[in-house]
Amino acid sequence: MDSSDLAVERARYLIDSGRAGEAKKAIEAYCTKPRKAGTNRAATASAEAWILWASLVAPNLRKQKNILDRAERTIPIESHPDHMTVLLQLFGAQMKVAEKERSNGGGDKENDNDDDDESEDDEKDDNVLYGTLQKILLLAPKTLEDVRVEGTGLEFELADVNGACLACLDHFRTRKGIRGARSVYNAVLFRSTVALSEENQEDVKAFVDRCLEIERDEPGMGWEEKKRILLKLYNRAMQVFRETPLEGFYREERNENVVFGDAFA
Repeated sequence: MDSSDLAVERARYLIDSGRAGEAKKAIEAYCTKPRKAGTNRAATASAEAWILWASLVAPNLRKQKNILDRAERTIPIESHPDHMTVLLQLFGAQMKVAEKERSNGGGDKENDNDDDDESEDDEKDDNVLYGTLQKILLLAPKTLEDVRVEGTGLEFELADVNGACLACLDHFRTRKGIRGARSVYNAVLFRSTVALSEENQEDVKAFVDRCLEIERDEPGMGWEEKKRILLKLYNRAMQVFRETPLEGFYREERNENVVFGDAFA
C-alpha cells in the first residue's frame, strides 16, 4: 500500500468516526505537501485523495472546482488513469459552476453594461469548458485503461469519457442552442478518435442517438438542410460502428427515414 492509499484510508477512518473536519484537514495536508523535484510517482497524491478532499468541502462548489483544477495541474499527464479521472471531475465541476452562476445571475442586472458583462462571463465559461473537452478527447485514446469512476461523493460526478461528452452536449445545447450542440458533437465525432470497445459500445451509441435526436427535433430547418445534416451523422455512425451489428442498424434507419423517406421532415 503506497502513501497515498494510507492517507485516504486514514481520512476515511476519521470520517467513519464522525470526525469529518479532521479528515478534511488531514487529506488537504497530504495533497498539498511540498514534494521535491524527481520524487517518485507513488509519492504524488492520487486522484482518489484529491477527489476525497474535494468531496469534503461540499457544498462549496467553487472551492471544489479549484481543488480539482489544482489536482489536474499537479498529477502528471502520463499518470493514467489518475490524470483523466481528475480531469473528468474537473469538467463536471466546471459545468455545474457555469449552470449555477447562470441561474443565479438572471434578473439582477441594473443596466445594459451588466448584461454585457454577464454575456462576456458566459462566453469565458464556454471557452474554458470547450478547452477541457478538447483536452479530454486528446488524452482519451492514450489512457492505459478504461476510466470508470463511481462513489466519489461529488454531485457532479462524471463516470467516464462518454458520459462526459454526453453531459457536455446537453450543457451546450441548453446554453447555446443547436449551434452549441453542433460544436460539441463535431469535436467528438468528426475531429477526434472515437475509441470503441465492447464495453463502451452502448455508451457511444447513447451519444450518437442524442445527436440524432437533437437534429431531428430542431425546429425551423427545411427538409433538405435537415436531411443533409442527418445523413452526415448517420454516415459517421456507420463508420464508428463498422463491422458491428450497429453498422447495419444505422444504415437501415438512415435509409428508411432519410434516404428513401421523409420521416423527420
